[in-house]
Amino acid sequence: IHDARIALLDLATGTSKTVIRGSQGRYLASGHLVFVAERALWAVGFGLNRLEVTGTAKVVVPTLVTLPTGVAEFDIARDGTLAYVASGGSSEAPRTLVWVNRDGVETSIPAPARLYSTMRLSPDGRRLAVEIQDEGNDIWVWDLARETLTRVTRDPGLDQSPVWTRDGRQLVFSSQ
Repeated sequence: IHDARIALLDLATGTSKTVIRGSQGRYLASGHLVFVAERALWAVGFGLNRLEVTGTAKVVVPTLVTLPTGVAEFDIARDGTLAYVASGGSSEAPRTLVWVNRDGVETSIPAPARLYSTMRLSPDGRRLAVEIQDEGNDIWVWDLARETLTRVTRDPGLDQSPVWTRDGRQLVFSSQ
């Protein structure tokens, strides 16, 4: 997705305005726009009053695991906590999960090494839904407080891309 752009759409007029080149844009309460470009995660100041970028974009994570569709593997909780899958090595190698604070300091999550892929934090920030691409290709949930990994799906299909409902009680996902 080399020509992806993040744009604003005026619902009243139907006109759009490109804000920055990139994809998967998310506005954070800190006043930043986080986005993916060139397989990296970037952040730039964003002014809500003028609806425009303020300052220079900086790399937050230099290399993310990116699917063939161009979707990068990361999620950000409401409090700004970032979870991501770092790129490097074979895609068949087991991966570990880490928390990264706003200063870029990583803290290991004691989940077992697995073939983690798409992940989403629950709205309350207490659970992490993850796609594990091993023999089962299922959706699992890591409970951060209890430090437990629970399998959610068990069907023979390829289950992918978990997303929490707003209340955090259910997961929506794709299955093939």
